[in-house]
Amino acid sequence: MKQNLFDASSKLTTFKVSLPNFVIPAESLNECEVSWNIKEIKVEAVLNTIDRLDFLNSFKTFKPEDNYITIYLEDAKPDPKTKKNGIMERKFVITDISEIKDDNTNNKTHEIRLIDSVSYLLKNTFYSKGYSNVYFSDVVNDILTTFKIKDLLPTNAEIVINKSKDERKNFVIPQNKSLYEFLMYQADQEGCIIYQDKGGFYMKHITDLYVKNLNKIDTTKTYKQNVSDTFYPYRVIDVISNFNNNYNNLEFPRTTTYVYNPSNKTVFRKKQNFEELYSDINFTKSEEKYIQNTTGNYFDIAEVNLSDYALVKNTYLNYLNNNITNIVSPGSITGNILLEQRDIFIVGDTTETDGHIKGNETLNGNYIVTKISDKILMNKYIQNLNFCRINNSDKTTIKG
Repeated sequence: MKQNLFDASSKLTTFKVSLPNFVIPAESLNECEVSWNIKEIKVEAVLNTIDRLDFLNSFKTFKPEDNYITIYLEDAKPDPKTKKNGIMERKFVITDISEIKDDNTNNKTHEIRLIDSVSYLLKNTFYSKGYSNVYFSDVVNDILTTFKIKDLLPTNAEIVINKSKDERKNFVIPQNKSLYEFLMYQADQEGCIIYQDKGGFYMKHITDLYVKNLNKIDTTKTYKQNVSDTFYPYRVIDVISNFNNNYNNLEFPRTTTYVYNPSNKTVFRKKQNFEELYSDINFTKSEEKYIQNTTGNYFDIAEVNLSDYALVKNTYLNYLNNNITNIVSPGSITGNILLEQRDIFIVGDTTETDGHIKGNETLNGNYIVTKISDKILMNKYIQNLNFCRINNSDKTTIKG
């Protein structure tokens, strides 16, 4: 991260990193980054330390279960709504330590890579169990309860497991797969996402991510450029866009359903928009007459639909990946939540009369947060966020 970005950053009341029974001195903490995203459960962190006290050697004497680091952040400015300082506290397990050589000093500088304690447990637990006639959400709840995941989260954290949409079925957790591998694989099959945010541990069905099912936009959290208030946490310091769609006509990709006609051995091809994936496929009477299922019974039009939530998830996440705008801001520890809607206003061509009024009409609009990176340099704090556009330049909302 460029140094000048931190010049426009927020300040933290507290930035504390501690080992068991030992708080790393502030002067030994160089940089820190903690990343959260909707694509996977794990929360990753990287610490850059100046190890003047050789404190990392102390890990050699710890039991494996005590080989962790706790990162604690606290905002300097209270949240306007809660009137409280935003706080993030998470326990991480060290996965790698590399020494960085500095020819100019004799200090030991290390890069420490970490993974959150919940993901570490799931990745290192192999546990075989079968389930009969249950929903996938029932299996997830059982795993979280059996392995006391709640105990690894902050005291005020929540666990929200939305009910999966597919029918009840049988599940088997194989002995040769970790719980992490099982959850991520099965979530793909069921059209679900499992992730962590500062607020807790979540599983949502892909249909929960449809725009109509997301939170309403909070206008007090609009991302703005050229804001005079240097303490405004949603001030845009830097912006980079990487999108593949034209925002003048932004839409979800279309999918194609193929249905076999056994009478003449041909295939009907029916195109559907993303938001129609779980609507009925419309056939003409002549088409319907010849369409059969595997039992030989004729389909009723009302029963013909595409029931593959894995396809919906893949379609939606690919769309998100192709329409990313990256923004750096002073940040708010708890003010940004994954999958919340946000308005973004970027200044337009200042040489035009209405450039400041209308702004950059290509970039400005409604977005959802898909990734958050908290970056700390000493006690300076910024956020690097990925947003995905969810409306057109003419302000019409994308269906879905």
